[in-house]
Amino acid sequence: MDPIYVMSYGETDWPMRAGRAGFRSVICAAAKVYHDIEPSVGWRDGIMLRGSPYRAYYFSRNRTIFMKRFANPLQYACFLVFFNPAFFLAYTSIYLACRRMDLVGACARGFVDGLVEARRVSRLPAFSPSAEDSASEGRHTMLQG
Repeated sequence: MDPIYVMSYGETDWPMRAGRAGFRSVICAAAKVYHDIEPSVGWRDGIMLRGSPYRAYYFSRNRTIFMKRFANPLQYACFLVFFNPAFFLAYTSIYLACRRMDLVGACARGFVDGLVEARRVSRLPAFSPSAEDSASEGRHTMLQG
């Protein structure tokens, strides 16, 4: 996994790069993921219980880096002009409604840092899984397609 993502979008980057290399992803629709956190009753409770500045920052930052890597120039331009500001406004509105100024600040820093970091990132070519990736991920489910 690419360490640039830190906490989010790495799980999406992996199959995108594999797809460019000619692999196809296989999923198990019956799989379940268990998280070691309390389920929330609603969106406001989710923000209050799970919202951390760390999470808000990296979701905001990594979204832009991911799009820079995988979108074509027109898609990336549309993302920068329409979608990224819309995501930013939507999330900061929720954070403001919950009076979570710490999350507003983290989201804003992630938004700006994502734009700065994306300038240094080029579109990624296809990859070939390294021995290190395979060892750390266990047996991967990418099949040559």
